[in-house]
Amino acid sequence: MMTVNQKPAVRVRINPAAIALKKRGASDRDLNRCFVPAILEQAPQESDSPDLRRARELAPFLREMDYLFDIHATSSPSDPFVCFGEDSPRHRELYRLIPVKDILTDPYNILGKDSGLESLPTTDSCVNNAGGIALCYETGLETDLTKVPEALLVVSRLLRHVGNVTDAFLKEAFQVELAEPEQILQKIHALTDCFLARLDGFRYE
Repeated sequence: MMTVNQKPAVRVRINPAAIALKKRGASDRDLNRCFVPAILEQAPQESDSPDLRRARELAPFLREMDYLFDIHATSSPSDPFVCFGEDSPRHRELYRLIPVKDILTDPYNILGKDSGLESLPTTDSCVNNAGGIALCYETGLETDLTKVPEALLVVSRLLRHVGNVTDAFLKEAFQVELAEPEQILQKIHALTDCFLARLDGFRYE
């Protein structure tokens, strides 16, 4: 995850407890589904998961971010894509710098409502709700290391665009020359319905 404000960009080890376990999370609760008041403001209890405790530590910092680029990878084969909540000109300015075909949005808070929440509970939504600009960049299959150079270029391009790094820095630090992104037709998808799949063997695709 890259968080950007008026200070230099910060690379965050967002969930060190999960990293130590080499798992997505440190418990059954998904850290990236905790960032709404209904969850964060519950009275802390001894039984609270490590992920929820970590979310409470992170939320104040997320709310201060000007920009947040949340870098993810998928557990199944996938083309890279971008996702976040409500589309806006501010988001469009950023995702046009990312050479992906599909932009997934949830402007009606379908995922939040499905869980009985007032807004999306994700890290990017936490930043957006506080007035910042955030999006999630899914780089493709997590084990496909051929995606790493492109992901580095994308993140470098985003950081340069928001004025956080210079071309000279990028060339010295990463040995990259930032060409303009490939101009491709991007499709904007809006989530409109949600249903629970109960089939045996169901998996995300």
